[in-house]
Amino acid sequence: MNKIDRILSFGDYSSILVAALPFVLVAVVEAAKIPVATALMYAKHFWWRVLFFIGLVLLSTITFETMLNGFERNFSSLNITIDEKKNGSLLLQDKVDVLENRKEKINIINLQQVDNDYRINVQTANNAY
Repeated sequence: MNKIDRILSFGDYSSILVAALPFVLVAVVEAAKIPVATALMYAKHFWWRVLFFIGLVLLSTITFETMLNGFERNFSSLNITIDEKKNGSLLLQDKVDVLENRKEKINIINLQQVDNDYRINVQTANNAY
């Protein structure tokens, strides 16, 4: 079964929801800026204008921080998948390295020397017999 063809589970839906919530919050905060900006525009008293301006600055700060947090979460989620693939690749490379080391050790054996040792052992056994 392909990864794309599988049925989404509760964990998948919760991950999607957690990833979407910061952007929903940004939409709500952006909608709240409109009445505060309108109140700032129509306020007659200086202190009301200062208060509404501070409110707009705070709402803008919330928007910036929430969007930054949302993008960071999505980036982190993407990196988890990439790191899993990278770790799998590194494990596979380690296995290849182990096999290469075994191959090099096998190639160190001199067939002529093994044959000579075998003949000496056979000759020793024949002499002892």
